[in-house]
Amino acid sequence: MKPRSLVHVGLKCSIVLSALLFGSAALCAPNYYSQGSNNKIEARITINAPKGGKFEPGGTVNISWSKKTEGTEVDIWLYTASGDGIRGDKVRGIVATHSAAAGFTATGGSFDWMVPEDIAKGRYVIVITSGLDDATSPAFNIAEPPIKISAPRAETVGTLKLATVDAKGKGSVKLTMSEREAEFSWGTGQCPSLVGGLPGALVTLAALGGVTLVPIVRDVTKKEKVEQTCLDGFVILAPPPPAPTAPPAASTPAPLP
Repeated sequence: MKPRSLVHVGLKCSIVLSALLFGSAALCAPNYYSQGSNNKIEARITINAPKGGKFEPGGTVNISWSKKTEGTEVDIWLYTASGDGIRGDKVRGIVATHSAAAGFTATGGSFDWMVPEDIAKGRYVIVITSGLDDATSPAFNIAEPPIKISAPRAETVGTLKLATVDAKGKGSVKLTMSEREAEFSWGTGQCPSLVGGLPGALVTLAALGGVTLVPIVRDVTKKEKVEQTCLDGFVILAPPPPAPTAPPAASTPAPLP
């Protein structure tokens, strides 16, 4: 008798027997991967979001997926990515809040992930795993938030106390205002330089003392938070008092002859 061939219908056998005539059993598992066939591999996890884009630390990224695996639990990971979107190194796990995870089902889930403030800028992908299955999102970028410099504005009137300037023209001034002391800088950090002879003029005015002025400033902000206040110019309100002069010497009458 010729041996009967074992016919597979949606099964992948770990041990394939050429015949079933001798009471032997074949060990089989569901063929999710269609090995040995011309059919495309069926993706059992699909990441619906993110689909690329750019995000900032402190911002939110929506992570959404659908799946055909068993159970509701999934593991979600953040990986670095190359320029062409290839998965690189594992960075950290991503955990949804209990309330968000309660909404996950066997067919998928979605939640908003807040990008940590300490994460390095760069290119990343999201990887979702369920059992032996996994899926990788398109690459996206995490970038530093933009720095903005405001238009010039007038600050509170103050009395100039100190002005310092280095060899490169960078410096700062300290003023005493009604209820506080303030310091404004130029040429350092994100602050633009002062033009012309303004730095030297401030040093001279501070040395004279008693000069009241209105500082013209610009705010450097990052994520709506003021990081630095720059001196952009000034308006003098009260000139310094004139230097005291010595009284004329009393004249001595000439002796009589």
